Amino acid sequence: MAGKPVDIAITALACPSEKGQMVATEYQGNRTLTLETVYDSPSTGSQRIQLAKPNSTEWQSHQLSVHFEAGKASAQLRYLDAGTARLTLKDEQCTTSDCAVIPVAQRMYARALADWQGLTGSQTIKARPYTFALCDADNLGSGQQEKSIQAATGTANNGNAFVAAGERFATRVKPVIWTESDAGKDNIAPNGDATKLVDTRHLCERMETTNFYHAQAPAAKVQLTIPAGDNAKPHSPNVAGARPGVLTRSPLTHEEIATQPFYASWSEVGSIQLRAGVQGTYLGMKVNIAIALSGGFTRSSWLWCRVKVA
Repeated sequence: MAGKPVDIAITALACPSEKGQMVATEYQGNRTLTLETVYDSPSTGSQRIQLAKPNSTEWQSHQLSVHFEAGKASAQLRYLDAGTARLTLKDEQCTTSDCAVIPVAQRMYARALADWQGLTGSQTIKARPYTFALCDADNLGSGQQEKSIQAATGTANNGNAFVAAGERFATRVKPVIWTESDAGKDNIAPNGDATKLVDTRHLCERMETTNFYHAQAPAAKVQLTIPAGDNAKPHSPNVAGARPGVLTRSPLTHEEIATQPFYASWSEVGSIQLRAGVQGTYLGMKVNIAIALSGGFTRSSWLWCRVKVA
C-alpha cells in the first residue's frame, strides 16, 4: 500500500555449486547496498522505492547500510505511489576477487565467473492507494457552478443547507497515501486488502499517488455510491421509513479523475454517507472505500394547496 511500511528480509545467496543454491552464511556484518528503482506500470515516476533499518524513520532511496548475520538482514520498505515498480539492490564492494557469496574453489577459476554481474537482486513491488479523499472540485477549473462536497456539512436536523434534492453537486476524488496517523485503525489485512471504510473528510491536503492517474498505470474505474439494499437508510434521517433515495452519477476512469470532478445528485432530503472506491480490485488488492458524511440536501420547493373550510 502506498506509504505504509512493510518489514522485509534480505538474503544473500551463494553462487550455485554442486549443492545447489544456498544462503551465503559467511556474508556478515554491515554492508552498504545501493538501491535502484525501475518503473514498470506506469513506466515513469517521481517517487523512488525507499528502505530503512528496522524501527527507523530515516528512509533512504539511493544507498543503505544494513547488518547481515549469516547471510540474512532485515529492513523496512515503503513506496509513496501506486502501480508496479522494481527495486534492485547491489553490493558494489562484492567482487569476483573478494565476496563471501562465491565459494573459494570458484574464485580460483575466473572463467567460472565470467558472466557474473556482482551481488545483485531485484523484487517487483505492487502498491495501491490507501483510499480516496473527497474534496472540492474548484481547483479543476471546471467552470461549473455546482456546489462542492466540502460545503456539505448539514444533516436532516441541523447545519447548513447544501443543495436541493435532485440538484447536481461536484466533488474531486483524489487517491492518497497511508501515513503514520493512520496507524492503529485496524483497517488493513496482512495481505494488503482493505477491511474497513475510511472517513476521508480531512484528507484533501494529503499526498496523492500521482502515478494512479497515468495512462500506462493499471486500469481502474472509480465510482461514487451510497449504502443500498433492503434495509439501507440515509445517514439522516435514520429512522424507520426513511428512504435511501437514488444517487445519480457515472463512474470515471483512473485517467479522468485527474482532470474531471464527479457530478452527482441525490433524490431525497437529509444527509448521506457518500462513498468513493475502485470497482473491483487494484493490482489484486481491495482499496479502502472512502466515506464522507454529506448533507443539507433540502426540498427543492413546497407545493401549497388551497384549503376550503366549510
